[in-house]
Amino acid sequence: MIRKMLTSFLCLLLALMMPMASLAEPMQYSLTITPGAELVPYLEGMETVLDALTLTFLSDAENACGAIQISLDGADVLSIAARPDSTGLFVHTDAINDSAMFVTWEDALTFIEDSMPRSYEMSLAFIEIKKLLNAVRTETMDVLTADLFKRLSLQAKTIKQTIADDAALKEILARMYQDEPVAQGLDTESYRDAANTVITLNITTEDCLALVQTETFNALITAALSEHITGAALEKSVYYIISDVETLLKTLLIDVKVKLLAANQLVVQMDISASISDIYGSIVEFDGNYYRYTSADGVDHRGTFDMNTGGYIYIPDIQMAFDITDAGNDVLDGVCYGACDGTQLSVRFGKAHTAEEKNYALDVYVRDRVTVLSALYDFETPVLSLDLAGKAGETTVFDTVQKATGKNSVQVLRLSTMALEEFTVEAIVNAVHTALVAASYLPNDILGIIIKEVVRQNPYLFY
Repeated sequence: MIRKMLTSFLCLLLALMMPMASLAEPMQYSLTITPGAELVPYLEGMETVLDALTLTFLSDAENACGAIQISLDGADVLSIAARPDSTGLFVHTDAINDSAMFVTWEDALTFIEDSMPRSYEMSLAFIEIKKLLNAVRTETMDVLTADLFKRLSLQAKTIKQTIADDAALKEILARMYQDEPVAQGLDTESYRDAANTVITLNITTEDCLALVQTETFNALITAALSEHITGAALEKSVYYIISDVETLLKTLLIDVKVKLLAANQLVVQMDISASISDIYGSIVEFDGNYYRYTSADGVDHRGTFDMNTGGYIYIPDIQMAFDITDAGNDVLDGVCYGACDGTQLSVRFGKAHTAEEKNYALDVYVRDRVTVLSALYDFETPVLSLDLAGKAGETTVFDTVQKATGKNSVQVLRLSTMALEEFTVEAIVNAVHTALVAASYLPNDILGIIIKEVVRQNPYLFY
C-alpha cells in the first residue's frame, strides 16, 4: 500500500512538473487566490489562510527541472522539486526525506499497468502512456512529437487530396455555399470593421446526408480510427459508424444558416442561426453573432450565443456573450458571460507583460435571479480572484535533484520491507515537523478550527 501511494505521488508530480520544466528559461510563477466578500461566509475562516497563501511554480528548462513551493506570509513552508532523465524520475522534498527519491521508468510502467482496470480502452491508454514515458526515458520527446506531426501531416495530405478529387463534395458545397463581393460604399457599419466579401452557407438534412456519403467523410473517419485499428476491422468500424450517423440524420430536421462578412481574409462579422428538431417533436435552436472592430485602443472582439430547447428534451436556456480587447504589446483584457437557469457567471481576465514580468489576472462574478444576460455593473465585486505573476526564477530549490543519481537517492519501490518501514517512519516525522512549521504561520483562529476538527475526528487521541 505504501509503495503504491509513493509511486502514485511520484507519477502525479511528473505530470505536474513536465509542463513547468519545458519552459524556455528559469521562471517562477506566483499564484495568489483572493476570495470575495460573498464567498467568505462559506470558508469558515479559511479566507485568512488564502490571504497568507502563495503558490509558486518554478522551472529550469536547461536542467529539465520543475518545482512547486507553498508560502505562508512570505515564508516558504513546503517545496517539491522534480527532474526526469533517461533512467527515471527524481523527486525531493524536505517534508519527506533529506535525500532525493527515485523511481525508474520500468518500475513506474509496471505500477501503472498493474493498477489499471483490465479493459480494451485502458490497454490503449497504457500504450500511449508507455510511449510518453519511453520518450522521456530515451530523451526523444522531440522525436515522438515530430513523429506525431508527421503522421498527422500525412493524414492531412491524404484528406486534402481526397477533398480535391471528391466531385460529390464539390457539388454539395457549391449548393450550400455562396461567395459574393460587397458593393463598394454599402458596408460602413459603425459596430464592426468594413467588409468587402459576404459568404453565406445554408445546410439542411439532405446536405448532411449527402456529406456523410462522400469519400471525404469516409476518409476523416478512417483517419480517426486508423491509429489503433487496421485492415478488415477498420473497414467494418467505418461502415458501422457511417451507417449509424445516416440513421440518426434521417430522424432529424436540420436547418442551419450562416452569414460571414470578411475583409482581407479576416472575418469581421458572423451571424448564425440553427434549428434541429426530431420526429418526436423536440427542438434545439441556436443563435449567435460575432463582430470585430478595430480602433485606437486595439482590436475588439464581441459576440453572443443563445440556445433554446423544446419538446421532451429539458435543457435550461443558455445565454452567452464575450467582449475581448487585444491592445497589442502583450496586453489583453476581456469579459466572458454565461447565464443558465437563473444564474449568471461572468469571468473577467487580463494579460499584461513587460520585459521583466508576465502578469495574468482572473476575476469571477456570480449573479442570481437572472432573466436576461447583462454586462457587469460598476458596483459588482468578484467572488474569487486569481493573480499569476511570472519573472526570472531562482534555481536553488533544484540543487538536490540536480545532484541526485540512482545511487545516492532512495529507490522507494526497491526497498526491503524493513527499510521501507524505516523510511516511512522518517517521512512521517519530517511531515509532522513541516506541518508544525506551517501551522506557526497560520492565524490563531485557524489553528483553533484545525485542532477542533482533529479532536472531532479522533476523540480518543488525547486520552
